[in-house]
Amino acid sequence: MISCKQVSQYIGLDVHKKTIYGYVMDKQGNKIVEKEFKTQPHELDIFLLNIKKDDSIVAIESCSCWQYTYDYLDDAGYNLKLAHPLGIKALKKVKKHTDKYDAKLLADLLRTNMLPESYAAP
Repeated sequence: MISCKQVSQYIGLDVHKKTIYGYVMDKQGNKIVEKEFKTQPHELDIFLLNIKKDDSIVAIESCSCWQYTYDYLDDAGYNLKLAHPLGIKALKKVKKHTDKYDAKLLADLLRTNMLPESYAAP
């Protein structure tokens, strides 16, 4: 597993049953790309088309539908971290948040090496 400090792109994916909101940022916290897309392999591949697997790390919050996306990206060779939902909830600064906010928060917590992690069983 690659360390968060060894990469230059941090990706937060807010995964839902029908859609995913993706947010990619660089080491300085600048937005590279953000997009909402359907929860389908082809759509995910298009979103990650310009992402170098060995120079990025992806965070997905553990929720009711994280497993398919996590397994798909793991099989494709991406570096992944599974975020603990209660740890993320404690770090949210706003009560009313959006998918964009959640995806950006995941990416930023990766970037700052503060992501509360869950165990992803094989």
